[in-house]
Amino acid sequence: MIDPRLSDPVHPSRLVLERLAAGELLEGERAAHAAHAASCDRCRARSAQIAGDARDFARDIDIAHDVAAIVAAARAPRIRMLVASATAALACVALVVVLARRSEEVPIERAKGQVSFEVIRRDLHGRVGDVESGDRLRPDEAIRFRVTAHEPGYLTILGIDAARAITPYASTLAVSRETPLLVAGSIILDATLGPERIVAIVCDWPVPPAVLIAGARSELTRAGDDPRNIVRASHGCRESSIVIEKVAE
Repeated sequence: MIDPRLSDPVHPSRLVLERLAAGELLEGERAAHAAHAASCDRCRARSAQIAGDARDFARDIDIAHDVAAIVAAARAPRIRMLVASATAALACVALVVVLARRSEEVPIERAKGQVSFEVIRRDLHGRVGDVESGDRLRPDEAIRFRVTAHEPGYLTILGIDAARAITPYASTLAVSRETPLLVAGSIILDATLGPERIVAIVCDWPVPPAVLIAGARSELTRAGDDPRNIVRASHGCRESSIVIEKVAE
């Protein structure tokens, strides 16, 4: 989450610039920050870096190229069909193993909420991969989110950490039925160590983030201030969540 101590009274924070790039700010707030970013060399450079990071991250997790390669292999001459078939078979086996592993590790959180929630990380070495509940991540690693809702609605993603900070990573984004949404922008993990629950909440109407944050704070108190013990972070909405452990090593 974003450390409030790193905020700058003159320049918008990285989170604000990311939300500006993703089109998540309200009109008045968007206009003010956009005008500042346009006239400030520092913020213009940071905005360009954020845009570049988002493009790089999206490219890293885009499987369209791999799918096209498999299709091309399937259409190759018969002399290569055996190799292509073996490759496709191995890919299918790997996919079954991954899906089975996910089903074993987080069957309740993903099934009961009617929301499929994926967290994707880019570690400090530039490697990209999926995050599962219980995984250990480090400060300064980047994460992105992909959400599929079984019914249309409005998506908000909250991060609830061990310091009782609750941060909206995305807010009131429209999601379509059964259409995966890769949320624009990436989040750089801060130095707050310990457990953090990241919750994807899909409501039937655009609930203000402040309302969802207040509800999540009540549930955090009910859970003894331990985000791992939260059963549900919202009421009247569909949700799915994952717990990560932020470590310094």
